[in-house]
Amino acid sequence: MPDSGWVVSKDGKTRSQIAKEREARPEIKALRRVEMAKRMADPVYKEKLRQALMSRKGVALGPMSFSHRMALRAPFSTRIFSEIEASWLGAFIEADGSAFIRHGIHPIVVVTQNEVEIISTCLRITQTGSVQLGKGDCWYWTVAAYENALYIAQRCAPYSMKCQHIAAELTRTKDAQLRG
Repeated sequence: MPDSGWVVSKDGKTRSQIAKEREARPEIKALRRVEMAKRMADPVYKEKLRQALMSRKGVALGPMSFSHRMALRAPFSTRIFSEIEASWLGAFIEADGSAFIRHGIHPIVVVTQNEVEIISTCLRITQTGSVQLGKGDCWYWTVAAYENALYIAQRCAPYSMKCQHIAAELTRTKDAQLRG
C-alpha cells in the first residue's frame, strides 16, 4: 500500500522508511528468527496456526464467518480475503477502478493505475484476474469471470458504491429469473 508521506524524523524519512530500515538490521532479523523458533516449539501456537491455515482454505473448524460460508458454497477461484483486504480493495475500486455489468448479467471489475505495485496488490489479494499494460505506463487489473467478479463485488460492497450497484443489480436479476 502506498506510503502516507508523513515526515516524522529530522532526516525527512517517513514512518514506513524508518520501520523498513529497523527491520533490515541484522540484530532485529536474528531476534525475529529466535522468536519464531520459540513460537514453533509451542504446541498451542502450532495448533492455532494449523487451524488458521485450515480456515483459509474454507474448511470451518468452529463458528463460521461470512468468508467461510462463502467459501463452502462458492464455485469460484478467488482467494477468500479478509475484511481489511476487502476494505482496501473496495476503496481502490471506488477511487481508481470501475465495476459494471456487461450484457445485463455479466459483472466485470477493473482497476486502473500507473503504479504496478497497486495492481500487483489487487492480484495478490484476490489471486484472480488478468493484468495488462495499457498505453503509456497505465496498468489494468481485470476480473471478468462471473463468479469471481460477483464475489469481489459482494465482499467489497460495504466499501464501494460501484460494487454495491453491481451486487444489487445482480440480485434483482437473479430474483427475476427465479420468479419466472
